Amino acid sequence: MKEIGYFIKEIKETHKDILKILELSPSALQKKIKNWTVKDAIAHIISWRKEEMEIVKKAVKEKKPEWNYFLKTQKDLDKWNEKEISKRKDKTPKELKQELENILREWLSLLENMDEKILGKEFQTPWEGKTTVREYIEVEIEHTKGHLERIKNTLRNF
Repeated sequence: MKEIGYFIKEIKETHKDILKILELSPSALQKKIKNWTVKDAIAHIISWRKEEMEIVKKAVKEKKPEWNYFLKTQKDLDKWNEKEISKRKDKTPKELKQELENILREWLSLLENMDEKILGKEFQTPWEGKTTVREYIEVEIEHTKGHLERIKNTLRNF
């Protein structure tokens, strides 16, 4: 449970960081990071955290998971992100926190009940390339950390 324990710790830490950001003033949440506001970036993190959890669940349960979508190009990815962010556009920070809390509970349940041996299982993602469950969880954590770093840099002088 050594690696899984590390993943749990990292997911919990990034979760706390996201919650702190959602506590900020409405004007801070509207601050721009390139094409997104801070709130949009948080909505993006939430949508991917949820999606990646569903992908890991499926990869763990199914021998050869198949996907009902395939993101081949940056345009496909941008379209997916836009759709997911727009679903959360009108949500309040409190509503985003609740969604995030629900996702955290699911991630923790998934990880706490996972046999460490499954981390090496290879599977095809809904985009090009195969990965392992381990690499995929690592990607989720690094993805979140990367966005949080950009958000924190944007808010540094706020």
